[in-house]
Amino acid sequence: MPRNVIAASVAIVCAGVLVGRAEPASAADKQKPKDAPVILTGCLQTSGARFILTDLRGLNAPASVQVVGAAPAMNLKDHVARRVTITGLSSSASQVKARSVTQIRPSCSS
Repeated sequence: MPRNVIAASVAIVCAGVLVGRAEPASAADKQKPKDAPVILTGCLQTSGARFILTDLRGLNAPASVQVVGAAPAMNLKDHVARRVTITGLSSSASQVKARSVTQIRPSCSS
């Protein structure tokens, strides 16, 4: 009988140790920024093959952001030199992953 109790106790302790050994998230995973939803209004420009939203307005607005990840159906090239609102996700202050574009004015003039 005492052997059965000892064996059962050892089994319970081992099971508890195995269950508690779940791998913690790595330091890189903990520090990886989450994409934050953003809505930015500015003037859409090109720089080579890149699209840049400039003349951003608002408190703490950056001077410009690069527009990345836009689906071809968004036709960003049709909105160049126009004031637009870009809705998307941003994980940095210098890029936005575009999800939609809406023309606000036919030119960048205020």
